[in-house]
Amino acid sequence: MNKEQLMRWLSGIRLLHRQTNGRLLVDGEGLTTDRDFFVATENFYDAHPEIVDVIIEEIDASSKWANSNHDELVEKLAPLLGIDEDSIRMSVERRTYGVEAISEEIIKEQQEIADIFYDLDIIPKELEIKEVIID
Repeated sequence: MNKEQLMRWLSGIRLLHRQTNGRLLVDGEGLTTDRDFFVATENFYDAHPEIVDVIIEEIDASSKWANSNHDELVEKLAPLLGIDEDSIRMSVERRTYGVEAISEEIIKEQQEIADIFYDLDIIPKELEIKEVIID
């Protein structure tokens, strides 16, 4: 499942929930965080640190805008994603956009997830999350 498919899947769940008056029985609240990560190769990061800084600054600025401009964000996303505004609004209003540095708490949380995925044979080898984080 790629990012576009996942976005459509999540928005589809919200659309189905809204259009059928269905009830959400369980969500991930309290079970997991809803984090997104920006990934770069170490070679790219080392060769272009100024580009990485600009990307992070722009994501931070657009996140602040998104948090303060829900109506405009919904108007922009609905046609782009091909999903009605009410479903997009439900998604936008449940989320806080932002950028934060990877903390020890986040590393611990991701390590727990990696360990579970390994135990369930979802990933083939154990991962040490601290080893794949670029400082």
